[in-house]
Amino acid sequence: MKKIILLLVSVMFIASAPDASAQKWLKKLGKAAEEILLTPGSSSSSRSGRTSSARAVTTGVGNATITNNVPGVDITLRSVERINANTVQINMVFMNTTSKTLTLYQANRYGGFFSADGDEYSEGDLVIGSNFNHFVTIWSSGYNSCNLPSDVPVKAAIIVKNVPQKTFTFSMLKLIPAEHSGGGAEYPIEIRNLTVPEQAVQTFKGTWEKTEKNGDYGEVSAIIDINLYAKSIESMTGDFCYGTISVVTSGARILYSYDITEVKSINGNVATVICNDDRNDNTFTATLTYKPETNTICFDDDLCISRK
Repeated sequence: MKKIILLLVSVMFIASAPDASAQKWLKKLGKAAEEILLTPGSSSSSRSGRTSSARAVTTGVGNATITNNVPGVDITLRSVERINANTVQINMVFMNTTSKTLTLYQANRYGGFFSADGDEYSEGDLVIGSNFNHFVTIWSSGYNSCNLPSDVPVKAAIIVKNVPQKTFTFSMLKLIPAEHSGGGAEYPIEIRNLTVPEQAVQTFKGTWEKTEKNGDYGEVSAIIDINLYAKSIESMTGDFCYGTISVVTSGARILYSYDITEVKSINGNVATVICNDDRNDNTFTATLTYKPETNTICFDDDLCISRK
């Protein structure tokens, strides 16, 4: 209604202008007002619940586009990756371009995740913050919130579970942040045509364990727990590393334990790693060899475990 009134006022000024030069100037003014008022996203959000629709823009991530209706916040799509065989993580950065902290709330209705094959995925989260603190569970009814400080890039990710391992495309991922915890204006975010790559074979990821009888200790278990593609394994000191190699007794006595602190190279089924022995403050280079015919992994050929 405000747009209509302002445009009518401009037209009335043009019609009543006393001379040609004034009419020409007022026409320019009316045209400028029209461009400002009719630009998508330029209008203020309706308190009753909807925003004007922004334009979809390319992202540089394949053929994906993003439509962002959150006022004062720039959203950049960075990448899409698999964090395991059936879970996808879509990485973004939120930037609050205003001069004050903004708070976003979960809307009282969900968005949705849809594939180009017509499938809908009901398990997903939006997490915001450097530590990926929980923000929105897409299908829940709570009113979670997050604060975006002014002029600070903040990591965000959409995590979608139970997706196929094959290459597929999200036709749409839709999130609906809101202005207030009780509702108010909604600011839909849509990502379209986002292709997820096929699950790659990750040879050096998993747990191999073998238990044998031992005359001195009863039972002894040898455990190789590794993920040479990310520091996701908790070490004996509580830090995260690429893996641990340990031998423990049934009474939980640790006979030895090494942390893999660095991955030097992975060439086919052979990986070269740097290990640390906290007990002796010793660092050394070791080789992990995977034998696919028996699903066996060997640590320096001294410890070989077949995973069943």
